[in-house]
Amino acid sequence: YARLGAREAAYLTACNPLSLPFPPEENARRMRALEEALDALGHPRLSGRGEDPAGTWPGEPSWLVFGLSLADARGLGERFGQNALLHAGADAVPRLVLLR
Repeated sequence: YARLGAREAAYLTACNPLSLPFPPEENARRMRALEEALDALGHPRLSGRGEDPAGTWPGEPSWLVFGLSLADARGLGERFGQNALLHAGADAVPRLVLLR
């Protein structure tokens, strides 16, 4: 946070909206659209991959976006049909944010 001047961050994906499995090429298209939306906002970010510890759900590419407000994160999550996202405030503790 300090190095990037961030006071909050969000972790989100555009894959598999509403927890419905989408084909890999569609998930890739959705992630490109999310990346374009994040480019327009201009926040620094790191790529990640959300993994199911039980291994029953395929891993999903994701972004950790520094400086993304909870309101903007919610908007993106809803735009891309997500059920939830992670957001961390100034304390850097991630919290599950349900969107549905």
